[in-house]
Amino acid sequence: MTERWRCAACGAEFLSGGACRCCWNHVTIPTPVSRDGAPYGSPSARPYRRKYRPTVGLTELLAQAEAPRLYTFGYDSLRLPREAYVLCTGQPGSGKSTTATAIAISLALQGLRVLWVSAEEGAGPTTSRRFQQALGWFGRPKLPEGSLLVSDKRLLRDVHEEVEGFQAGGGDVVFLDSLTVLGAHPQWIEELSTSLGIVAISHMNRQGSPHGGSRPKYDADTHLCVEDFTITADKNRWCIDGAPRVWAVDQVAARWTSRDATVVTFPRRAGEAS
Repeated sequence: MTERWRCAACGAEFLSGGACRCCWNHVTIPTPVSRDGAPYGSPSARPYRRKYRPTVGLTELLAQAEAPRLYTFGYDSLRLPREAYVLCTGQPGSGKSTTATAIAISLALQGLRVLWVSAEEGAGPTTSRRFQQALGWFGRPKLPEGSLLVSDKRLLRDVHEEVEGFQAGGGDVVFLDSLTVLGAHPQWIEELSTSLGIVAISHMNRQGSPHGGSRPKYDADTHLCVEDFTITADKNRWCIDGAPRVWAVDQVAARWTSRDATVVTFPRRAGEAS
């Protein structure tokens, strides 16, 4: 199959690499192929759809339903299933990566295997300082061996191969910093989120949308908007009744120390019998 190259800025595709022949501002990057063998975003790439379950009545559905196992994603008010898709957006310097770093550490402390893809800053001093800062919020605990891996790959094709290997090795959650640098197509994220937890970081454009337009916000289970190191949960499909939707980035320390670092069940409503 002929390899295709995609511009991270305008999305134009070419049969060879180099500068984009449409906008001339960005270097094109190799495009991985979807599960049906076609490049992401091409007309021949069919959207990946999960297998449908048999249609059942509501009574039967409720009888068969199992209580979801939720994890604290860094903050006591943000509890999601392991395979959730979290989108973290904001302007440069707003605290997006710092927020995601705290979430990554909290999940690693809960026994999940985490892969941090640092395409924007690499596995260098900046990433190291950010993790040191977040570890300080947790009291500098010792992470389980091999629980948090850091990759500095930035070509989408290389990241695609590493994520597949991470998943095959029993990985749980992948952090992508950032969608803007990777030039990741929304369909690629959608396919990953069917079997892995995804926390994706994206810059906002002038129209107030993340990389890929409005679709990533629709696909995500939770959308965290970060501004001046303050987090706002604009969307959360796993929202908790009465839980705050706005909190400071460094509140992760107070939230974490107030509870055990274990898997938690879905909170009961106020006044509901235990």
